[in-house]
Amino acid sequence: MEIFPNPVFAALMVLPFLVAFGGVTVILFKPLYAYLEERKAASEGARHEADTLRHEIADRRAEIDKRLLAARAEIAGLRAEIRAKAVASEAALLSAARNAADADVKVAVARIADERARASSELRAQASTLGRSIAGQVLGREVA
Repeated sequence: MEIFPNPVFAALMVLPFLVAFGGVTVILFKPLYAYLEERKAASEGARHEADTLRHEIADRRAEIDKRLLAARAEIAGLRAEIRAKAVASEAALLSAARNAADADVKVAVARIADERARASSELRAQASTLGRSIAGQVLGREVA
């Protein structure tokens, strides 16, 4: 029994292995490695694109927030301006209404004073007539 293998027999055994390994490499491993590299590149490209989109979205959101803040400030200013105009208009309307009401009250007070004076003079005349009539009945004669 020989401890060392026969080199010709060993070479003949290695030859089919190398042919098979070369065929498997060309047929299977090269396309598989190419596919894996392509998939890795696509994945990295998608990650890069996603990061770019995230940054764009963050920038746009910041810009929109800035514009929204400016619009809110502008609206607050317009609201304050309109409110001030409304308060001034309200004050003018209330003043005009008070003046008109005061004028109506003065007219009503003057009318009441005239009617009171008329009623007072009428009542005095009636009281005088009634007093003479009562005195005439009590005395039994007509009083002048």
